[in-house]
Amino acid sequence: MAISVNSKSYSVFGDKAVVVADLAFDSAYAFGGDSVDHDKLFGLHSIEAALIEPKNGYSFQFDKTNKKIKAFAPAPPIVFEEKCTPTADGKITLRYPPAYIMSISNLSQPMRMTTTGATLISGEAKPDAVFAAGQRSTITTYTGLNEITNGAITAGTGWTAGANWAFPGTAAHKASSTAVETLAHDSFAAVAGHTYRTIFTVSDYATGGVRIGLGGQLGTIRTADGTYTEDITATTTGALAFTPSGTSHMSVNTIYVYDITATVYVTYITQAWKDVWDNLVQEEIQLTTTHVATLTNLPLAIQCIKAIGTTSYNACLMDDKDDTVAQGECVISPTAKTLTFHAADAVTSCVVTYVKKPSTGFLADRFIAEEDFTASSNVCTPTYPFLIWGYSGQVPENGAVSEALISLAGTAGTGEAKLDLMFSTTRITGQSVTTGTGMYVWGRPWEISTVPLEVTDANNLSALSSVKAIFIGA
Repeated sequence: MAISVNSKSYSVFGDKAVVVADLAFDSAYAFGGDSVDHDKLFGLHSIEAALIEPKNGYSFQFDKTNKKIKAFAPAPPIVFEEKCTPTADGKITLRYPPAYIMSISNLSQPMRMTTTGATLISGEAKPDAVFAAGQRSTITTYTGLNEITNGAITAGTGWTAGANWAFPGTAAHKASSTAVETLAHDSFAAVAGHTYRTIFTVSDYATGGVRIGLGGQLGTIRTADGTYTEDITATTTGALAFTPSGTSHMSVNTIYVYDITATVYVTYITQAWKDVWDNLVQEEIQLTTTHVATLTNLPLAIQCIKAIGTTSYNACLMDDKDDTVAQGECVISPTAKTLTFHAADAVTSCVVTYVKKPSTGFLADRFIAEEDFTASSNVCTPTYPFLIWGYSGQVPENGAVSEALISLAGTAGTGEAKLDLMFSTTRITGQSVTTGTGMYVWGRPWEISTVPLEVTDANNLSALSSVKAIFIGA
């Protein structure tokens, strides 16, 4: 969108022309700057300098190369549990440009961050591209909560079988016939408008076809053995069912239904905290020697560790340095800069996104590499209040599997915890937490030095109708 001019005056000083103007912005700011046709608006073929007064908390910058004016506004250094509604393909776009994702989850179901390009499995999330300066980030999410509890069909509990369906003990079996009655789940009800990722396995196929349906919509007819994944957007509250076709004979089992449009909560550091952004290392690749990788820098917060080897993991569980590593896990020794993987995983390389510790300054002074916690009634209280939690989405627990972080509004189940940065001294609450380890930067939000960020796309700036500006050019 373009900027308009309410009034202006024109003066000449020697070989320079000076225009004093009142600028007006419109209702849909374009990220990257609003266009300024200075030939048409000011009679200036070129602008050598521009002085634009701040107004209503906004500041401005003239982009000479692109003939645009950029608008900037104050932004929070930390966003606590931003509530995001995913699109039909599970994507969310953060409100502010991020510098580090501290946690991401559904209400009561954790997710772990991985790297760009990863093929997600349930319970994971990834940025669609590495974070860019001043750019909001789009993140693809894949919830880990199966909406049905009896997808592993054995005796048929929770399912109603139509004609010629039976439960021989390992699957739902459709005997050869022309009957087209459904195999229906007893309790699932879709939410209209939500998109569900369905996964199911067809085996013992002989003839005919079968397709999944839910929420008033039907999937693709399947006519061969295999495991199938389909995303279905419900239009009604209709149930989950499998419908045979033709003279059909097959078995159906191992059924998952994930609501990939369920609300997502994200706690993150924004690029307004410039010190964090300046020290972000994205997708560093390191080879392993005897199952150990050494990072280039000392990490003070790790967003994700992707392990590549005989057994690869998009998002390794993070352990503290005193733990014994298990398969699918990674022991982090921050002061040694090492990541240790389990020998059986035969990890040959890893991809790591992390915030490095600078040599001096606030982050360096306030960094705690490893603090042992002892829980009281499942609550861990650190010595200092957290600003940055160093294990994204996780809480390492000595002698036990790391806890996974969920939303503060959720209910922590086994192996889950909540990170309360808004509590007066900050705390971790979990299910059966006994000990834990903290890697964190401490302090209070008001101690953080911030920089303004460019206004995000489509923001309404129409209240900025009389912004004084001086343009010098020829």
